Amino acid sequence: MADQGKSKSVQEKIREALEKLGEALDDWLAGSRPHPQPIPIPVDRRPYGRRRN
Repeated sequence: MADQGKSKSVQEKIREALEKLGEALDDWLAGSRPHPQPIPIPVDRRPYGRRRN
């Protein structure tokens, strides 16, 4: 029965660590990127017919 209590405390520790990490990530993202930039989409200019062998 001691194992159940131990695993619960480990789960709690992991949950707390993840919460802290999430908050830190939010802060970092908010600080480093004030305005979200669109992801550039690579454009393949080759005609479709020539791609096949």
